[in-house]
Amino acid sequence: IFDVCGCTAVVTTPAPVPEVAPSIFPVCSICGDGFAVGNGAATIQLGEGGVTETCARLELGGQAALIPPSACATLQTEIFDTCGCAATPTAAPGPDVAPASFPSCTVCGEGFEVTQPETLIQFGVGGEVQQCGLVQAGGLANLIPPEVCAILPGAIFDVCGCTAVVTTPAPVPEVAPSIFPVCSICGDGFAVGNGAATIQLGEGGVTETCARLELGGQAALIPPSACATLQTEIFDTCGCAATPTA
Repeated sequence: IFDVCGCTAVVTTPAPVPEVAPSIFPVCSICGDGFAVGNGAATIQLGEGGVTETCARLELGGQAALIPPSACATLQTEIFDTCGCAATPTAAPGPDVAPASFPSCTVCGEGFEVTQPETLIQFGVGGEVQQCGLVQAGGLANLIPPEVCAILPGAIFDVCGCTAVVTTPAPVPEVAPSIFPVCSICGDGFAVGNGAATIQLGEGGVTETCARLELGGQAALIPPSACATLQTEIFDTCGCAATPTA
């Protein structure tokens, strides 16, 4: 009867699968609780023939809750030595206090800054993607934990174009030169006769010609106390002679 009765295959519509929100795994420290990555630049191959990632990027992926618990447990047993895992210091217990913000974090490392703020960087394998500029802003806004901050430079330095910060020194305020009374180094009524002769100013001090010293005195740049000393010490050396009177 198959052909006579027009037998055909039964078409079944599968029951709809309910939508499930993407699962967020627990935070994973790839070194294990109480330990932190000490060598973020070291690389780990994920599985036989798999991709290679730095310890820094794997730790970021774990902190972003992107590593399944089973994979986290495997990593903790395989990467301890390679990633330079070391115990994190613990603070002495104290009274309960309100949580404080983290210290400011320079994500490129001290003395460096992001120069490619719109470049995208992925945290961990298949992890969250963020702009370098936003990552830097989060560090300066005290939003990045110290243990993550410590491994960021090794993970983003080249990608985000980290370069040395160029600082411009603060301008030095202008100070009006002090104006002393005019000083004739030979004394009033006398003039320098040997301008090329030299005088050493103080023990181990600079050496100046008599002509330059006289110019400084006439420009009111020699304090009165120094002027009086010069007048007693340079008379013969500078060939001081009485100025003719009209």
